[in-house]
Amino acid sequence: MPRGIAINQAEKSRKISLGLKGKKKNYSVWVKGKNKKDYPQLSNSGRKKGSKSWNTGLTKETDPRIEEASKKLSVTLLQQFASGERVQKSWNKGLTKEDHPGIASRAEKLKGRPSATKRKTKADYPRLANTGRKKSNAPPKEHKERKPNTTAAHLRLTELAKDPEWVKMKSNISKQLWQTQEYREKILSRVAKALHKRPNRPETLLQSLLEELYPNEFEYNGDGKVIILGMVPDFININGRKEIIEVFGDYWHSSKVTQHQSWNRTELGRIMAYNSLGYNCLIIWESELSEIEDTKLKIENFFEVTRNK
Repeated sequence: MPRGIAINQAEKSRKISLGLKGKKKNYSVWVKGKNKKDYPQLSNSGRKKGSKSWNTGLTKETDPRIEEASKKLSVTLLQQFASGERVQKSWNKGLTKEDHPGIASRAEKLKGRPSATKRKTKADYPRLANTGRKKSNAPPKEHKERKPNTTAAHLRLTELAKDPEWVKMKSNISKQLWQTQEYREKILSRVAKALHKRPNRPETLLQSLLEELYPNEFEYNGDGKVIILGMVPDFININGRKEIIEVFGDYWHSSKVTQHQSWNRTELGRIMAYNSLGYNCLIIWESELSEIEDTKLKIENFFEVTRNK
């Protein structure tokens, strides 16, 4: 409700209260002096006491008279709003202290208070003061500059990093080390642990399905606890069976992305890589998880075949 309308209503209520002060409560006092001709709402329109209104239970769809009346009322209201008849103006608009005692009393109460638009000072608001603390004259603290590493080993490495032959030799050594499975798995495990990887949405959904179908048999391995041939399986059997389940994202394992990567990023390449070490591998695509019942059937059929060999 606009503030002007609220103040107007409050002023009317106050005047009514003052007029009724000391009098016996009579809720029909406002009707005194008013007739049905000037105020149609006082008329019963010929209805008997206790009878229902003619439009009770009717709607625009059931009775065309309701729709017609609604349209007329809408037009009337719009005309009244346009002409300003239904717009309540602020009760104190254009009034001064001399014209209205209410404005004079309000101005007297606010006399001496700082204006809302005036800049607040410590004199007006003591809480803005420093409560007696003295301003420190100490100079601001200077940030200590980091001392450069001047050890002999660091200086030697800095010089070697500028030597192209040494850089090439270091690169060749790293490539040779990466060819060894032990070194590769060690580095990948460190990276996976440092990332604190957690199951994403498709992996979480598959994890709940595995708990439902094969409780306490599979464990999430995306954090790099187990690395096989330089690959980190998503789920691995922890009951002694050589079984792996991978979740393939529709984009990251699509042919558009994997054509420029190693073969084991593809579905067939991943299965054959794990099969070479005796692991049975099942690939679940991200899009397949939208059909839960079909995914359950695929998992059950896979393990029914592989476990009954």
